Order: sequence, then C-alpha cells, then structure tokens
Amino acid sequence: MATAPAKIDLEPAPPLGAVGQTRGRDLQFWPGFMGRRAPAPRDGELPMNTKRAAHYIRRSSRWMEAVRHEENSPPWRKKGGLFEYFASQLDWWQEQLADTW
Repeated sequence: MATAPAKIDLEPAPPLGAVGQTRGRDLQFWPGFMGRRAPAPRDGELPMNTKRAAHYIRRSSRWMEAVRHEENSPPWRKKGGLFEYFASQLDWWQEQLADTW
C-alpha cells in the first residue's frame, strides 16, 4: 500500500522590489559611519553589487571587500549572500568623509 507524499509547506517568493523580505533569511546592515546611519534609499532606487558600487565611488571591488566591516566603510546591506549598495547612500557616505577632513 502506497503512502501519500509528505506535504511540503513552501513559503511564497516575495514580490519584486520588496524591501526586508529575503525568503526567511535576515537582512544584515552596515555598522554605521562614526555612529550615524545612512538615510534610507530613494523610492524605486535599484541596488548595485560590489563591483558596480566600487566603480561608482572610484575604488576597487577588492578594497570594498577589505573595508566592508570597518566603521567608516561605505554603507551596505547583506541580503541572503549578496552585498547591496545604493547610489544615494554612497553619495551620503562621500559627503560624510569630506566633512571629516
């Protein structure tokens, strides 16, 4: 006599562009710039990967990876296994660096 297959409860995929939903995985955020948080990304702003973000701020992707967890690194968020950067936050970060010099 055959048994019925086990019922699998699948979690639905989040809608495209959903923020804060990563199919059960937690978002990790950048530690902050001298105790300050970057402003939220603009509405509809698409994230960049490490290579594009490095090009945007005129640095290498190896540099981005090396300083990622330091206090004064560019703002990022980790979604699943990928690091994401937003242009508006990178602009804010560069302004903060200019103010400290």
